[in-house]
Amino acid sequence: MEAAFASRYGELQREHIRFSGISNDAVAVISYTSGTTGFSKGVMIPHNSLAANVRYAQKHMPLESGDPLVSFLPLAHTYGCAFEFLFPFTTYGCTILPSSPRHLHHKLYSLLSGRLNPGLFYQCPWS
Repeated sequence: MEAAFASRYGELQREHIRFSGISNDAVAVISYTSGTTGFSKGVMIPHNSLAANVRYAQKHMPLESGDPLVSFLPLAHTYGCAFEFLFPFTTYGCTILPSSPRHLHHKLYSLLSGRLNPGLFYQCPWS
């Protein structure tokens, strides 16, 4: 894949990549809540909050390159987005294999049977 990219676009150098400036105080995500404490609403989450979560995870969460992750949170969930996607993606690169709720029993079986030994296991409290 790298050879095909290089033949089409040439050698990619760090100085070729430029990002537009975005204030860390700017809104990065509007996360819509389910309304468990009242009416559903959109919560504005700034770049600083997402970056702080990623920095915290990099410093305190025991993830090694190649570790499998098990999660039952959707990526639309703020915690799921920060800790299941942004943290592993920005730290090690990752492969995300989403599954539907109907495949939940396969994940649980793999986990409980010892076939899957995750580096991290994510879930949120169930009510």
